[in-house]
Amino acid sequence: MGLDGLKNGPGAGFAGGEGVPVDLADIMEQMFGVHLSSMGGGGTSRRTADAVRVYEVTLEELYVGKHVKFSSKRKVVCPTCKGTGGKPNAKPKKCPACSGTGQKTMVDMFQRYMHVVCSDCKGTGEILHAKDLCKKCKGTKLVEEKKTLEFWVEKGMRDGEKIVLKGEADQEPGKETGDVVFVIQATDHPVFQRLGDDLKAKLHITLQEALCGFSRVILTTLDGRGLSYTHDAKSGKVIRPGEFFKIPGEGMPAGKKSDAKGDLYVEVEIEFPENGWMTDPKKIEELRSLLSMKSSKEPEKKDPEIVDEVVMEEVSVSDVEDGHEHGWETESDGVSDGAPEQCATQ
Repeated sequence: MGLDGLKNGPGAGFAGGEGVPVDLADIMEQMFGVHLSSMGGGGTSRRTADAVRVYEVTLEELYVGKHVKFSSKRKVVCPTCKGTGGKPNAKPKKCPACSGTGQKTMVDMFQRYMHVVCSDCKGTGEILHAKDLCKKCKGTKLVEEKKTLEFWVEKGMRDGEKIVLKGEADQEPGKETGDVVFVIQATDHPVFQRLGDDLKAKLHITLQEALCGFSRVILTTLDGRGLSYTHDAKSGKVIRPGEFFKIPGEGMPAGKKSDAKGDLYVEVEIEFPENGWMTDPKKIEELRSLLSMKSSKEPEKKDPEIVDEVVMEEVSVSDVEDGHEHGWETESDGVSDGAPEQCATQ
């Protein structure tokens, strides 16, 4: 399957690759030129293999959602011969490779005998003369189909969730068609870490701000809004390194069917001067002005057009850890059905 805009586009019906289970039948076919039919009497699958692929998304895309549209290629049953591989009224002959049984016997790596599908006749026990082959598929029973597919990455989706496009994998005559399955994988973000529906970020401030207060945009959200906060030091409150604050409702969306959001936890990181930066007692009196320097970790930048004033609630480290004992971001085996109802696959 060729994908436009998807990293390392998936091929329908493929096996292998990172995080993708390998089909033993495919290995046997590659090694010995025959397809595994049965071992100890088992039968072949009545469904074609799913095409499974990891799909990388950014945290921003998981925050706001994303519509994905791409070009697809797959094998489909030949519409001319309806999957027979031959011309109308063509009469097949018995396959000489398997004597018409459709199977061959071979010995596996453990010296055990097993039956495999004949690679010459594909298990049918019959083959066609060259002159009787379908002109469109040349007897392969399959042709390549190109089409446009689409799906939605819903806001709030998590690592490991699956988006399933039903019946879009490779086809085979007489078999139910498998699915194309995308497994969501979020890339690392330079500012935010995810914890379920919550987010965590560092709040970088200078020592002067920690002691004397400040009023400014402290973070830019995943949808581009600025979060402004005012720390009034007149009450004598000092912000200390490692303190945690919670900003309610500024975490990840709870799901496509809800407007609720998790919370944003910010951990304070204060920039201190180097040891020995001031040794003259007379200069201690100049401390306030000397602490007015900008933080090197917060470069000068223009505030976003939309700025929301927020309130931060002080919480302890244990409050954060106790509430999220499974760690940052956990896997989910939830399944999404792909595009919303109003966006049908084209």
